[in-house]
Amino acid sequence: MSEKRRLVRQVRRGWLPGLVAVVALGSCTSGSGGGSSGAGTEPATTGLVAAEKVKACAGFTAETAAGLLGVPAASITDHSSDLYEKLRSCSFEDKEHPGTYVTFSLRLDDSVEEAAHEMAVFRDHLGVARAVLPDAGDATKGAPVEEIAGLGDEAIWARVNGTLNVRWGNVTIQVSLPDDRDVQRRIAEKVLEGLR
Repeated sequence: MSEKRRLVRQVRRGWLPGLVAVVALGSCTSGSGGGSSGAGTEPATTGLVAAEKVKACAGFTAETAAGLLGVPAASITDHSSDLYEKLRSCSFEDKEHPGTYVTFSLRLDDSVEEAAHEMAVFRDHLGVARAVLPDAGDATKGAPVEEIAGLGDEAIWARVNGTLNVRWGNVTIQVSLPDDRDVQRRIAEKVLEGLR
């Protein structure tokens, strides 16, 4: 199976492998330093976030996940791990209800400028993904990217994989599960508190 077809299948499943694939797409930059000229290409004033905060999932714990899911903390299993040096997967499963997760990733860039550039590249890649994913290409479902005001330095909701993507300084948060947009925003807000 071709790499492109495998990626499309993973993204369509909307699961962690798809999340990793889309994040990996966002982390691939062109050598020209280009990208879209939309929101987020200007450096933020928030500065650099320490790597230790990313490693600790910005203080997000099983108890935090339990509160958002409305379940006892004892029923949450923490599956968080480093996917690679600068990408942390923070994943919390309700073991009483298999398949119920709070899942987000934190990508740490070396500078605010690099993170802003990566976010611009990610926007561009979402447009490409929409062109190859039949369901996401339906114009009646709305734009592939929806700008979200008042969240971090910049935030977008990606229709092609149902994720909320927020940049704060040199860190990008991608919230994938649960797929409820209001809960995704509450997760992002909690993570942002921990990054400050």
